[in-house]
Amino acid sequence: MKLIEKKCPNCGASLSFDENDKVTKCDYCKREFEIERDAQDQISLVIGETGKSVIKYFFISHMVIGIISIIVFLIIFGFIIFGIYTGISSSNESKSLENTYLSNANDIENEDFVFLDTESTIKIGQENSLMVDFKQKGSLKREKIYVISNEKGNYLIPIYKGIYSNGETTYTIFTPVVYENVKFDYWGNITSSLGTASIDCPTVYFNLEHSEYSVGYEDLNDLYDDVIKQYESDYEISEK
Repeated sequence: MKLIEKKCPNCGASLSFDENDKVTKCDYCKREFEIERDAQDQISLVIGETGKSVIKYFFISHMVIGIISIIVFLIIFGFIIFGIYTGISSSNESKSLENTYLSNANDIENEDFVFLDTESTIKIGQENSLMVDFKQKGSLKREKIYVISNEKGNYLIPIYKGIYSNGETTYTIFTPVVYENVKFDYWGNITSSLGTASIDCPTVYFNLEHSEYSVGYEDLNDLYDDVIKQYESDYEISEK
């Protein structure tokens, strides 16, 4: 038998095979080749089926990895876009009056009561000089809260009850404190920036010298008729 010498088409190493062989394999790169002969009996080496399978597997595996990578990328990209869209939507939603502004008294949480009571008491006592501390029995107590709202905005009106005495007579006074367009904060509580309260109600004097007084109403029905009723035709009114 005649031994034929060739170079491996894959790695260039010396490759020898018998003239009657149909298949040969490189000892160095382990690539298998088919031995083909043309009409002039010229010998050429082509990649055998095993080699083709390896190459095919290589390309298929890398293609699968590529497709999986693209899918993962698209999923992550989709989540990012969804997050941005949701953030923009939430931002736009939070800018609407119905979601930003307080519109119903039932939306007020217990945590808000403490804040309202404290802030409103300070405003009544210091900014407006509406109470005489040494004549007041205890601190002001919140009697109820009105929320008066429509699409243009709203009013938050807590009503505070104060009991006063001049030594002879005890007076119960109801003082409305009016805030405009009160907003919720990020957590759904009333925002801490309520703004300046507006108080417009009669002065009640406790003595003839008019030296001891407070501002408010001695009757809740009178307060409603004078302060709240004017909004009935154009606003929705809720109380708590």
